[in-house]
Amino acid sequence: MAAFPDPHLEACLAGQMKCVPTERVAQVLDLQKRVDDVRQSEPDGICSEPLTLLRYIMSREGDVDAAEKMLRDSAKWRVDNDIPGALAEWGMPVGILAENGGGAAAAAAYVAAAEASGTGGGGTVDSPLGPLASTGTAPVRLSTTTAAPVSPFGLQPSVRPCARVPSTPRSELAETHFYGGRLPTLARDGCPVLVERLGNADLSGIAREKLVDHVISAYSVYLEDAFQCVRAESLRQQRLVRAHVIVDCAGLGMNFATHIGIIKRVAGVGPPNFPEVTQKVSVVRAPRLFAMVWGLISPLLPLRTRNKVTVVGHANYLSTLSAIIEPDHLPVFLGGKYEGATIGPCNPVPRGAADGPGGGAWDAKAAAARAPAAADSAPPPRRTSWFGR
Repeated sequence: MAAFPDPHLEACLAGQMKCVPTERVAQVLDLQKRVDDVRQSEPDGICSEPLTLLRYIMSREGDVDAAEKMLRDSAKWRVDNDIPGALAEWGMPVGILAENGGGAAAAAAYVAAAEASGTGGGGTVDSPLGPLASTGTAPVRLSTTTAAPVSPFGLQPSVRPCARVPSTPRSELAETHFYGGRLPTLARDGCPVLVERLGNADLSGIAREKLVDHVISAYSVYLEDAFQCVRAESLRQQRLVRAHVIVDCAGLGMNFATHIGIIKRVAGVGPPNFPEVTQKVSVVRAPRLFAMVWGLISPLLPLRTRNKVTVVGHANYLSTLSAIIEPDHLPVFLGGKYEGATIGPCNPVPRGAADGPGGGAWDAKAAAARAPAAADSAPPPRRTSWFGR
């Protein structure tokens, strides 16, 4: 893919700074200077975007020292967990980030590709950055249609860009049992919408077959896609865009409380590494059990995050969701008409999954089988003394 033509990028970044609240401007500039070394070494360009830096500052209640530590820690986490490699493993658009130099240019390319496929909305404008690039104030005309994709990310034409396409036995196994994803249309307010089918997650099977790390990998990819999407939309709309999260608890049973440790591990990935991605969390079709479980989970989350959560039962959940997104664009299992493949299938975990392709036991056996061959082909160890030590 050719580099994204970006004549309005500088104006967009200047426009982003104009969108930073007055009381936060000095903090954003201070943080930008402090992490200049990170900007020069990391490929994703996070440190060049005022609104992304603002996310870290808001997440740490204006404490620039804490925001700097958070940014450095999350940058290290991305390297340690090879997030670009994970995106590639799940068939996500990592190439757009790399080929466009990261940062705002990559985000603009991400938006342009989404515009071309009808995923991510946007009006009929000449520039992928839209009229905001020149004025910084023009309204954004958001599309609620989902035109046929044109494979801008190099995926199969039948797959929407925000659908994960696993390419390894491990990611295929994880995707089969994962429970989250991003809808291909924006909310009424122009924000992305994420959906998690928590009530359908087979936590007992995941624990039994030792697939917790698989789920955490899938969840990290899901959050990374959301992070890139809110960055891209923030650039296009010239405001701080955050996502709506819908958590469907239908089917939630006692196994959820039994395996609360898994939820704690998975939920622990987001707050320190993906700051201010979430605008509002709507927990719907929640049984009474959830109130007890929420009491165990909520202390793990920052106060800002806890205050974003609304819990709704079975009776009036559809009216709550209809205020967020047009009902027809909700998944079928939530009463809408969307039947796409962007939400994890959340299938039950069969016994023996750990011994099949992609499972931990299978990986260990494959590694053990490769070890003798590698040993036979390896040169003899070099002696460092006459005593062979």
